[in-house]
Amino acid sequence: MTDHYRWHGRHEIDQIRAHLIAEHRAIRQYLARTDPPLRCALVDNRQFAHHIWNVLSALEWLIDGGYVAHLDRLILAEEPIGEIDQIFPELQNAPIERHRFPAAINTGLNQNWFLLRPGGTRISDHLIERLHRYAESRRIFLAKIHITH
Repeated sequence: MTDHYRWHGRHEIDQIRAHLIAEHRAIRQYLARTDPPLRCALVDNRQFAHHIWNVLSALEWLIDGGYVAHLDRLILAEEPIGEIDQIFPELQNAPIERHRFPAAINTGLNQNWFLLRPGGTRISDHLIERLHRYAESRRIFLAKIHITH
């Protein structure tokens, strides 16, 4: 783990360690709770390619399988491609909350969220079409703004 060229997750581990130390009281309180936690999916990958490959493909799977209805909240911390509920119009009535880091984690600790990071590994043809439609809608929107100014 000391060779920074072989494993690129060291920074993330250091962030987790720092957070555990800084928020140890809140984490203890969270772990001591006996009330059922809220089931929340956390979207937090800011790297656009991994966002498409891992996050958006997983969201598509959650939507297609009807699993979103079993979530208490969808927590959006990163949306590098665009607004998730615009890419997935099926989510427009979903209980979405947008929180940046570290607020997403701190709010989760205080509100008893059980955070799950959905992850997929397959970009479907349907997801590619969806992203093309979204990109086209943004292009048209930006062209209209440019014309009016």
